[in-house]
Amino acid sequence: MKQKYTISKGKNENELVIRESAELDKGIVSEIFEMTYDREKIGAACKKDKAAILSAIKTSIFYPTALCADRLAEAVAGFYAAGGNDPVEVLFDDHETLGAEKKAKEAEEEPASETELDILLGSSPEEENILEEDIKEIGPQAPSELKVADDDEIGEDDL
Repeated sequence: MKQKYTISKGKNENELVIRESAELDKGIVSEIFEMTYDREKIGAACKKDKAAILSAIKTSIFYPTALCADRLAEAVAGFYAAGGNDPVEVLFDDHETLGAEKKAKEAEEEPASETELDILLGSSPEEENILEEDIKEIGPQAPSELKVADDDEIGEDDL
């Protein structure tokens, strides 16, 4: 899902507004949430650190994911650093972010060697040879043709 957060001044000078919009259908962006904060409180958090900003903007009804929250905190800090007059937008695409995260995780994992796979599967090359020999001892393979008994006829209902 594509999301856009807009950080801006509110109607009053002492308000900070964070709006969340999302692409709910392809090409259709809807505003889904708006939260108004005390500008002084958020400004004081910006003077501390990212954790303080996150603590100040997260509420019981506005709790962005960790990936989104970090970028949002950086944008809020940037908004205040720039004077807090011009709106700041944060774009977030789950597919790109989660896809990149998945690729990074896959790159970290090394493929297992054949020996490791044999151990995990509980088999060894010697066991495989024994199984092939056992199969040969059982007898010849069954004929590839199937014969239908004379009294078994195929009727129209069977087709």
